Amino acid sequence: MATAASTSRSALLAVLASGCVFAQPPPPGPAIPTQATSDDIRARAEVLADEAERGVACDLAIHGEPQHDSDGRWLVAYAAAGETCDGAVNALRERGAALDIVFFRRPNADEAVELINKIRRSVGGAFGCRISIRDDLRLDERTTWWSVSYVASGVNCGDAAGELNRQGREVMISFAPVSGARELLR
Repeated sequence: MATAASTSRSALLAVLASGCVFAQPPPPGPAIPTQATSDDIRARAEVLADEAERGVACDLAIHGEPQHDSDGRWLVAYAAAGETCDGAVNALRERGAALDIVFFRRPNADEAVELINKIRRSVGGAFGCRISIRDDLRLDERTTWWSVSYVASGVNCGDAAGELNRQGREVMISFAPVSGARELLR
């Protein structure tokens, strides 16, 4: 026969149990297959970017085809725009590191224009070469590099072209002389 104390304990446990909701973890994003392809990695990277930008004033965009490096990691380019991107980018990189995905930042179009103009001015001034940029900034989605055409005139423009390419490589920008303008580089 149940005592009043055991009955009230049972009733209390029933009330507590009915009020408990066991939280289930959120469903994982797309898993990375053992023999992952660049498409698999890109899909996972896009999910990670969406998660990292949720609730903050930052727009993260994945660009280009992920590259598999010799250490077994995947290299994925992204662009970030917004007021609070530092936290979102850190979250993106942390989540990626756990999956052997290394995120690296590619300049967005506005940043690329600023970098191009800065490089053009510094190289042109250093070499005494007048460099004019064309209005055809393009993004190669496969390589994630920006490319821009230019014309140059002056005495040291051959050396200036080499320096444009060297500085451009550091920031993922390819400088190409306009077809037919090569005679100006002499």
